[in-house]
Amino acid sequence: MKAIRIHAYGGPKVMRLEELPTPSPVPGEALVRVHAASVNFLDVQRRSGDLVGQAFYSRHASDDLPALLGSQGVGVVEALGAGVANLKAGDRVSFWGNSYATHAALPAARLVRIPGELSFEIAAAGLNQGFIPTP
Repeated sequence: MKAIRIHAYGGPKVMRLEELPTPSPVPGEALVRVHAASVNFLDVQRRSGDLVGQAFYSRHASDDLPALLGSQGVGVVEALGAGVANLKAGDRVSFWGNSYATHAALPAARLVRIPGELSFEIAAAGLNQGFIPTP
């Protein structure tokens, strides 16, 4: 898979597109092929190192480098780990987690199915920010 990682904190130039092994979902996880990623100020703060050592941030993401980037995205479930019963391969989902990559292995509890009539771009921009378009 391809993913954007940082090896040091700083401006946009610290981001690197890298080839990494595609993760395999462990029990309770799903492998998602990412189709669109949200770009949030939180991502800028993480890249620059502004959140290192803050209690809330440390509970939800590692301060370790190198680090994957991206906090929210949408995509299609490709594979399931053991024990996942609420999803199936082919489901379109929204998630929070490392989204600046072609694939992400995520806890199934973080995945929310998105309607087929929403484009991935609208879902990434809207659903992850609490906005649901009306027909």
